Amino acid sequence: MKSSQDDSIVKRVESILEHSKTDPSFGKKLQEANMKRNSVIADFDVLIDMDLAIASYLIEQYPKSFYFKDKLADTSMYFLKLLLLSRTDRNPITAIVKDEYKDKVDDIYKEITTNAEIYDKILDIAAAFPTDILGILSLSSKNFGYRITVRCRNIQEENTFLNIVRLDNGAKWNTIVDNSEKLSIDKYKILFIHDIDEIGDFEEVGGKSIYLYDYGGNYEDFKHNKYSLTAILAGSINAVKFISPYSNFVFPKEIRDPLSNEDFK
Repeated sequence: MKSSQDDSIVKRVESILEHSKTDPSFGKKLQEANMKRNSVIADFDVLIDMDLAIASYLIEQYPKSFYFKDKLADTSMYFLKLLLLSRTDRNPITAIVKDEYKDKVDDIYKEITTNAEIYDKILDIAAAFPTDILGILSLSSKNFGYRITVRCRNIQEENTFLNIVRLDNGAKWNTIVDNSEKLSIDKYKILFIHDIDEIGDFEEVGGKSIYLYDYGGNYEDFKHNKYSLTAILAGSINAVKFISPYSNFVFPKEIRDPLSNEDFK
């Protein structure tokens, strides 16, 4: 026997079908809604490890610099990633210099990221450092039809990215060069953001799935996995989670408490 609830559902379906006949734009609207559900926008430096590239460039150029932490030129790739991922400052150079010089490196960061010749050299290095997130999104595009747009800061980043993925057959990559103060993201459902403060770069941030780059700068207390206030506020109107650039990366216990199943929910 049908319940009144069953009858209500049937009537609603019939109403939708009837509406689709009388509204010629209904099919287009439905298609747009489905496309939006699978639309992703990701920062270039979420997919390509620019932090590691910048640090590697400086160590290569100045291997015996007095300002660097001891024996940095001889350190392993794991330890260099550890320094970068556990830092609390947005500027990656702070991860490799001695503590007494951390407040003096912002000008250096600005210089190497705005000097076109130097930045080209850094991007050449960065091409060898794709994150695991790039692979995840590539598979999402190939297997599940996700439409992925990569937000680049300049033409140099765009050209570098397109060169990296040119042989990635089957994945559909779009790129935009965005240097505007506010970017409308109404047509995107999923965001991958390197720095939590960059949420302010977007308009219409509500009802989104936001994946934040899992590093110390995006936390109030990285060791104890305590979210920043900005992440908490963003999470009040969005689904906010953290994603590691390296899926199998393990932090020493003195750097970070082991993660529980609840930490990234």
